[in-house]
Amino acid sequence: MFSVADVDVTLGISGNRDLLLAALVYLLHNAFKFTHAHTEVSLGAYAEGDHVLLDVEDNCGGLPPGTTTSIFQPLVQVGDNRSGLGLGLSIARRNVEADGGC
Repeated sequence: MFSVADVDVTLGISGNRDLLLAALVYLLHNAFKFTHAHTEVSLGAYAEGDHVLLDVEDNCGGLPPGTTTSIFQPLVQVGDNRSGLGLGLSIARRNVEADGGC
């Protein structure tokens, strides 16, 4: 199941559409890949100060302790499912940072 929270219609961002869309697709793909069967992946967007934050939430059970920084490095994989190359989260992060995000 996939749900998208209501978004304030005045919320907007400017940036490289292709880079930011690719980053979002990588995050969503990762969430769908690791969430437990018959659970929900959700997407939300909201403003915090001068930033727009996107939340992608899944039900994977959480990350192993100490891996939250390393998962954004190229070729790093921490789950049992190693069907990908370990590049998606790294590319997503670089795309956002290349467009001035954090």
